[in-house]
Amino acid sequence: MTALVPDPLLDPFRRAVGELIHQGEVVGYIATQVDRIVDAIGGRLWWTRWGYPREFLPLVVVASTPASPLPEWGDPWWFVDGNKSDIRDLGLGKFSYPDQRGGLDGEIVYRVRWLSGAALETVWAELELDRP
Repeated sequence: MTALVPDPLLDPFRRAVGELIHQGEVVGYIATQVDRIVDAIGGRLWWTRWGYPREFLPLVVVASTPASPLPEWGDPWWFVDGNKSDIRDLGLGKFSYPDQRGGLDGEIVYRVRWLSGAALETVWAELELDRP
């Protein structure tokens, strides 16, 4: 098996928290922590052949208050896997998702203000992201 080659495009998101801003107000948080995955490429059961390890970007999106316009997701986890434009958008401070509530068929785009230092650690702890 080949060693994992870190993706430099993911470096800013190895442990990051940002505020999601819509119409000038903080409506939620987005948290990222790079993870790795290996895909099964063939075989069955104990004969499984595995591909090369690679990195992907799991995201957690959480509303900041019950009155937030963010939708209620049953599962707050999103995955950005191989979509370089989504990763670049996050780096530019932009997060969008398809919105199908109320018959709408479009995207809502949020501005992301990335946190650092004590603010990042405080929100990370509040969201309990180190919990297994």
